[in-house]
Amino acid sequence: MFGARPPEDVRHNKDYDEDRKPVLQMLGLYFQQRFSWLWSNATTKAKDEIELRTLPLDKRVLLAKSPQITPKEIEHLLNDASPMVRLELVHNATMNGEILKLLKTDSDGSVADAARRRQMELLGIL
Repeated sequence: MFGARPPEDVRHNKDYDEDRKPVLQMLGLYFQQRFSWLWSNATTKAKDEIELRTLPLDKRVLLAKSPQITPKEIEHLLNDASPMVRLELVHNATMNGEILKLLKTDSDGSVADAARRRQMELLGIL
């Protein structure tokens, strides 16, 4: 009969649960080994994000000025809460036109204006 519940003694059979534990542990171990690289990449990325978010303002400004800034750091600093950090990104000589294009639409007027001027300088208009 479909929809009928098994007898109570079958539903709560401790021996059945005990027999399943080694299989579940083996499956857990298999997936842990098989996908450990994925987990380690995710945790590394999360650690990097947390470290960038918790940097003090002066360190974020220095990072935005740095000629060795990485694309990940640029991506993070483009969304920084402080306009000072984003303004330093504008004045960083290593920023390309794509980054300046994004900064031209910044919510802070001084950052957007500086990005427009810098882009014009790069194009030789100013």
